[in-house]
Amino acid sequence: MPINSILQNLVVQDVRDIQNGVVALPDSPGIYAWFKRLELRCTNNADFVADIQEILSIQWLMSIDGDGEIGKYYAATLELYPLAYKLSQSKLNIAQTLSTAEKQAFSDMLVEISILQSPLYVGKADNLRVRIVDGHLKHRSGFINRVSSRIDPSQMLLAYIEMNSLPDRVNELLESMITVASMAWYVDRIG
Repeated sequence: MPINSILQNLVVQDVRDIQNGVVALPDSPGIYAWFKRLELRCTNNADFVADIQEILSIQWLMSIDGDGEIGKYYAATLELYPLAYKLSQSKLNIAQTLSTAEKQAFSDMLVEISILQSPLYVGKADNLRVRIVDGHLKHRSGFINRVSSRIDPSQMLLAYIEMNSLPDRVNELLESMITVASMAWYVDRIG
């Protein structure tokens, strides 16, 4: 099957739209992933460049506890420095020369490609609406509690694929494979 046919099944929603009831999630089984929405302010050059630097920094991405574990399945020795990655002068010049309209177009494109980063969390659901809305958002799941100290849920995107055509429990196998392959940082347990 061509990849563009497969990608037609992928749905990406802004969590703000889910929280505000603008979009309704389906009552079907599926696999889902949470991503940080990469978004820039486009008011002036200083804010625009500062936002780019913040996104390039890794401090919001990982949650490391005192013993050097990242989540439950990864270990690392890592020192985090605010704004550790600085734009090169040539990239800084590009960012500073964009018009307001070009900054807006760049920002819009960045939001659209937010799902190309490692997910924060991968999960499975027998009912996507119940799991996401009732489980994660209304009742503040363990994932939401862990991640919300660094990222407000309203700053996230949710991507999902419905799984109506597969046998029961296949979503568990897919969730495990995607969690390990993507290194989703805020997963508490695989499968």
